[in-house]
Amino acid sequence: MHQKNINYSISLTLSFIAFLSYLIGFLFNENSAGAGGYIGDLSLIWPNVKLYSGNIHDINSTLLSLEYRSSRMPGVYILHKFLNPFTYSLESYRISVFLFSLSLPFLFFICLKKKFKNIPNPLLVLISSTILFSPYIRTDGYWGLEENFSFFFFLLTYISLNSYIENKKEKFLKKVVLIFFISFFSSIVLYLDTKLILVPLLCFVIIFFSKEEIGIKIITLLLYSIFSIPCFYIINVWGGIMNANAQDGRSFGVTYFENICFASSIIGFYLIPIIFFIENFFEKFKNFYLKKENIFLLLIFTLYVVYIAFSYDFNTQKISGSGIIDKLSSMLFENYILKVIFLSTCFIFLFSLILFFFNNTYINKIILVFFLLFSLISNPLSQEYFDPIIFFLIFTFYNKPIQINFNAAYVLYIYSGILIIGANFYYYNLFN
Repeated sequence: MHQKNINYSISLTLSFIAFLSYLIGFLFNENSAGAGGYIGDLSLIWPNVKLYSGNIHDINSTLLSLEYRSSRMPGVYILHKFLNPFTYSLESYRISVFLFSLSLPFLFFICLKKKFKNIPNPLLVLISSTILFSPYIRTDGYWGLEENFSFFFFLLTYISLNSYIENKKEKFLKKVVLIFFISFFSSIVLYLDTKLILVPLLCFVIIFFSKEEIGIKIITLLLYSIFSIPCFYIINVWGGIMNANAQDGRSFGVTYFENICFASSIIGFYLIPIIFFIENFFEKFKNFYLKKENIFLLLIFTLYVVYIAFSYDFNTQKISGSGIIDKLSSMLFENYILKVIFLSTCFIFLFSLILFFFNNTYINKIILVFFLLFSLISNPLSQEYFDPIIFFLIFTFYNKPIQINFNAAYVLYIYSGILIIGANFYYYNLFN
């Protein structure tokens, strides 16, 4: 009992420190993801906010406006127009997004509480507060960027999905209501961030390919079809999934095979602390690679890495892309050969890690395949595409036994804390 009380006190203290660091970061105009600052992405987003806060009755002209400079659909700006009364000035807008972003750890706590019912609240508070160390949640919250709104509806989607799964034996009408909220919230995620089409895809697959009655499946298909109509309308107006004004510096119809390596390194980086949430991880990891099919997959990837190492110039990576492992290699090694050896070793090890984590159920496999395929067409491939979504997915949709305990939570907290400190030092030195 004494040790439990100590853990409770430590957890709540660490959670308070995470919240306090988030507040301090705003006061000091922190830029821990490289996209912050008044001349960063805010300089592109603020004109979009003003554009949509004006008259949007002529939707076609607004969608085609030369002022619109986002690669995402305009869902977040429509939300600001109708739900955010603080867009009358740049600073009031920044403060509103900053305060709104504080809802994320509270929603995440609800998600954790729903999935891990017998875990004490202080431990779940600690894990949920850890997301405030994400450089991307912080930078988005401080500088009025777009992604935190999509994470908000992602978490609402999971809460709705979990309620549906728990109430499968309820009356038909109640299930229909829950299906409506799942499809509605997950569809909003798509309109806020196109690359998160994974979220409605996962929800649809979970419901449609379950043992649910056919009526529920038909309603699910119907609702998603209805909520997709604005998406197809926007694509038709734009002539593609992205406004033509936002396509500068982006290549379409080009496949970046090296990105599978970089994506694996980024995903694997976020899985390292999750090792401590897997009971008897090292034994299970060893047994996993005693199976011939898993050794074969790892061998294929190793040959792939060797091919990339000899055919790709790693010095051509954009500074805004490639992820933390590539940046770390540039800091550690001036010699190109040593850099390639270091990167290749990390690619293989971290891929072996993600193969272990995501190889057991069809939901996990969908998550992995989606991110690897997405990386093939992404230029640049930014770490923000995976942070904090991988973290959220591991504790929500991810389907593998996870043992929530204080020691693992402490490791995750420290790991995330080191990341945010390192990110701040990196971008401070880069821009100063």
